[in-house]
Amino acid sequence: MPLKNGVISAKDFKKLLQTLRENPKHNVSDEKLIAAADPARREKISNSLRDYYQKQEHRNKLSQEIKASYTEARKEKLRQAGKNRIWREETKQKLSDSHKGVKLTDEHKKNIGLAKKGMKQTPESVKKRQLSNKGKKRSAETIIKMKAAWTKRSPITEETRKKISEAQKGKPKLNLRKPQQRLTCPHCHLEGGMSAMKHWHFDKCKKMM
Repeated sequence: MPLKNGVISAKDFKKLLQTLRENPKHNVSDEKLIAAADPARREKISNSLRDYYQKQEHRNKLSQEIKASYTEARKEKLRQAGKNRIWREETKQKLSDSHKGVKLTDEHKKNIGLAKKGMKQTPESVKKRQLSNKGKKRSAETIIKMKAAWTKRSPITEETRKKISEAQKGKPKLNLRKPQQRLTCPHCHLEGGMSAMKHWHFDKCKKMM
């Protein structure tokens, strides 16, 4: 129904009254309809609702109610539905454009950090992320942006270094180097890794000099 300056016209309002009177499903009095058509009353109701939902206590209450409604069965159902969903390229582009230029406030960033604190990724998730990034070639522009982001980082404080050290204590050290083949010098009978032995022993052994 067309609105003129946000207000329903008298002609259309009479039609609406007649339609609602003839329809037994709607049990609405004329007084309520007249009150709903009054722009001043609508503005007053809108402002009262806006003030109500902007209060932190009410927002927290709504958040808790929504969280409570998401049972494990419902979460699993949503996860399965999301896995089988195929996004169109047009939809992906719209989502991308809607997030461009959006700047998060410090409070919002803090809330995201607190929500993710303590979360641990499963080995399956880590493997999936690794496979998704495997073989990707970043453009020169992306590399420059990544370098700029790293240089802007604040230096690591001593407190942070201490926390990293404490977190790593007790964990097995990763040996990323491949184990070298062990060789024995025929002249001095000393055993060691291939690279060092070839550099200092065999034809270069001091026993031969």
